[in-house]
Amino acid sequence: MPRTCLIAAYDPWLLQLLRVFTEESGFRVVQVYDTQDVLPMIEQEEPAAILLQIDLPGRMKGGELLQALNQNPLANQIPVLVFSWQNEYISDLPNGVSAYLQEPVTYDAFVDALQKVGVTC
Repeated sequence: MPRTCLIAAYDPWLLQLLRVFTEESGFRVVQVYDTQDVLPMIEQEEPAAILLQIDLPGRMKGGELLQALNQNPLANQIPVLVFSWQNEYISDLPNGVSAYLQEPVTYDAFVDALQKVGVTC
Protein backbone atom coordinates (compact mmCIF):
# COMPACT_ATOMS: atom_id res chain seq x y z
CA MET A 1 0.00 0.00 0.00
CA PRO A 2 1.40 3.44 -0.89
CA ARG A 3 2.39 5.92 1.79
CA THR A 4 -0.06 8.70 2.52
CA CYS A 5 0.28 12.47 2.17
CA LEU A 6 -2.14 14.81 3.92
CA ILE A 7 -3.02 17.87 1.87
CA ALA A 8 -4.44 20.69 4.00
CA ALA A 9 -5.58 23.39 1.59
CA TYR A 10 -8.67 25.38 0.71
CA ASP A 11 -7.87 26.67 -2.76
CA PRO A 12 -9.52 24.24 -5.23
CA TRP A 13 -6.90 24.87 -7.92
CA LEU A 14 -4.00 24.27 -5.51
CA LEU A 15 -5.74 21.21 -4.05
CA GLN A 16 -6.12 19.64 -7.47
CA LEU A 17 -2.56 20.50 -8.48
CA LEU A 18 -1.08 19.08 -5.26
CA ARG A 19 -3.26 15.99 -5.56
CA VAL A 20 -1.95 15.35 -9.08
CA PHE A 21 1.67 15.99 -8.03
CA THR A 22 1.32 13.75 -4.97
CA GLU A 23 -0.37 10.89 -6.79
CA GLU A 24 2.17 11.16 -9.64
CA SER A 25 4.87 10.73 -6.98
CA GLY A 26 3.23 7.48 -5.89
CA PHE A 27 1.43 8.58 -2.73
CA ARG A 28 -2.11 8.04 -1.58
CA VAL A 29 -3.81 11.37 -0.79
CA VAL A 30 -6.12 12.44 2.01
CA GLN A 31 -7.23 16.03 2.28
CA VAL A 32 -8.76 18.49 4.72
CA TYR A 33 -10.07 21.98 4.13
CA ASP A 34 -9.61 23.73 7.49
CA THR A 35 -7.20 23.78 10.42
CA GLN A 36 -9.35 21.95 12.98
CA ASP A 37 -9.37 18.79 10.82
CA VAL A 38 -5.59 18.46 10.49
CA LEU A 39 -4.72 16.83 13.85
CA PRO A 40 -7.59 14.31 13.80
CA MET A 41 -6.65 13.32 10.25
CA ILE A 42 -3.01 12.84 11.27
CA GLU A 43 -4.11 10.49 14.05
CA GLN A 44 -6.39 8.59 11.68
CA GLU A 45 -4.08 8.32 8.65
CA GLU A 46 -0.50 8.68 9.98
CA PRO A 47 0.73 10.47 6.83
CA ALA A 48 4.32 10.48 5.61
CA ALA A 49 4.10 14.23 4.92
CA ILE A 50 1.78 17.18 5.45
CA LEU A 51 1.27 19.65 2.62
CA LEU A 52 -0.08 22.81 4.25
CA GLN A 53 -1.46 25.93 2.64
CA ILE A 54 -0.34 28.31 5.40
CA ASP A 55 -3.41 30.56 5.26
CA LEU A 56 -5.78 27.60 5.64
CA PRO A 57 -9.06 28.75 7.23
CA GLY A 58 -10.33 27.46 10.54
CA ARG A 59 -10.28 28.12 14.25
CA MET A 60 -6.48 28.24 14.29
CA LYS A 61 -4.26 30.43 12.17
CA GLY A 62 -1.39 28.82 10.25
CA GLY A 63 1.20 29.66 12.91
CA GLU A 64 -1.03 28.26 15.65
CA LEU A 65 -1.48 25.06 13.67
CA LEU A 66 2.29 24.72 13.25
CA GLN A 67 2.69 25.16 17.01
CA ALA A 68 0.04 22.49 17.67
CA LEU A 69 1.80 20.14 15.25
CA ASN A 70 5.12 20.73 17.04
CA GLN A 71 3.54 19.92 20.41
CA ASN A 72 1.85 16.74 19.24
CA PRO A 73 4.14 13.68 19.66
CA LEU A 74 2.61 11.91 16.66
CA ALA A 75 2.66 14.95 14.37
CA ASN A 76 6.00 16.54 15.26
CA GLN A 77 7.94 13.83 13.42
CA ILE A 78 6.07 14.34 10.14
CA PRO A 79 7.67 16.69 7.58
CA VAL A 80 5.51 19.75 6.87
CA LEU A 81 5.76 21.43 3.48
CA VAL A 82 4.19 24.88 3.54
CA PHE A 83 2.69 26.55 0.47
CA SER A 84 1.86 30.24 0.11
CA TRP A 85 1.70 33.04 -2.45
CA GLN A 86 3.76 35.15 -0.06
CA ASN A 87 7.51 34.87 0.06
CA GLU A 88 7.88 35.58 3.78
CA TYR A 89 9.21 32.12 4.70
CA ILE A 90 11.83 31.71 2.01
CA SER A 91 14.80 32.81 4.12
CA ASP A 92 13.66 31.79 7.63
CA LEU A 93 11.42 28.74 8.04
CA PRO A 94 9.25 28.76 11.17
CA ASN A 95 9.75 25.98 13.69
CA GLY A 96 8.10 22.82 12.42
CA VAL A 97 8.30 23.67 8.73
CA SER A 98 10.50 21.30 6.75
CA ALA A 99 10.21 23.07 3.39
CA TYR A 100 8.53 26.11 1.88
CA LEU A 101 7.21 26.36 -1.65
CA GLN A 102 5.96 29.59 -3.10
CA GLU A 103 2.85 29.32 -5.23
CA PRO A 104 2.45 28.70 -8.08
CA VAL A 105 4.20 25.39 -7.47
CA THR A 106 5.83 23.39 -10.22
CA TYR A 107 6.07 19.60 -10.23
CA ASP A 108 9.88 19.72 -10.21
CA ALA A 109 9.95 22.06 -7.19
CA PHE A 110 7.43 19.83 -5.41
CA VAL A 111 9.41 16.61 -6.01
CA ASP A 112 12.65 18.37 -5.08
CA ALA A 113 11.15 19.55 -1.78
CA LEU A 114 9.92 16.04 -0.94
CA GLN A 115 13.37 14.63 -1.63
CA LYS A 116 15.09 17.32 0.46
CA VAL A 117 12.97 16.45 3.50
CA GLY A 118 13.49 12.71 2.93
CA VAL A 119 9.94 11.78 1.93
CA THR A 120 9.76 9.05 -0.69
CA CYS A 121 7.07 6.63 -1.65
